[in-house]
Amino acid sequence: VIVNDRGDARAVQTLIDALPESARKRVRCVEAPEGLQREGLINPGIEASESEYVTVLDDDDSWEPEFLAKTVGYLDSSEGQRYGGVVTGSRIIFERLAKNKLKTEVTTDITGWMRDLTLFQMLGQNLFPIHALVYRRDLLKKTGPYKNLSVLGDWEFNIRLMIEADLAEITDYVGANYHQRLSSDRDAARCDSCTLSIPARNTSLTYAA
Repeated sequence: VIVNDRGDARAVQTLIDALPESARKRVRCVEAPEGLQREGLINPGIEASESEYVTVLDDDDSWEPEFLAKTVGYLDSSEGQRYGGVVTGSRIIFERLAKNKLKTEVTTDITGWMRDLTLFQMLGQNLFPIHALVYRRDLLKKTGPYKNLSVLGDWEFNIRLMIEADLAEITDYVGANYHQRLSSDRDAARCDSCTLSIPARNTSLTYAA
């Protein structure tokens, strides 16, 4: 599910139409209601989907190709049954836009928390970016929706999630890429389109455009 927050609906639809039919029929785009802030935009996407698992991907971040296969596969496994969700390692990619192409300047691993993914540690700091997490939809009955916050709404949600269930870590895999544009290029890096990632079976993808 793509949540379009006052973006160019025609541009988004053009990208959807260009997908292969097998992928296109699995994509739904919803227009964000007015008045929603950053994390509140996630809820319309969740409400418009049906799935066993949920994950969120901002339009300027990315996954490694195996991310969904590894996370869904783990939660489906006998070992993963006891966990409410699973988190992969993540990295920050600092990049610069030049001649309409992105160039990676520095890559930094941010998975030092992997040995101590606990509620106690989560109360002190947000331990992972939002798109490193895949969790079971049923937990939303206990946690409630994301709060309509402009910042740190994913951290607030993660705390409520970890009160209700333990999260597992895939410690040997860095699957979530958190992209940061260098400050001198922020204006140049603005664009009017986005790319689509198609989720694995039984996974809802809320994609903020």
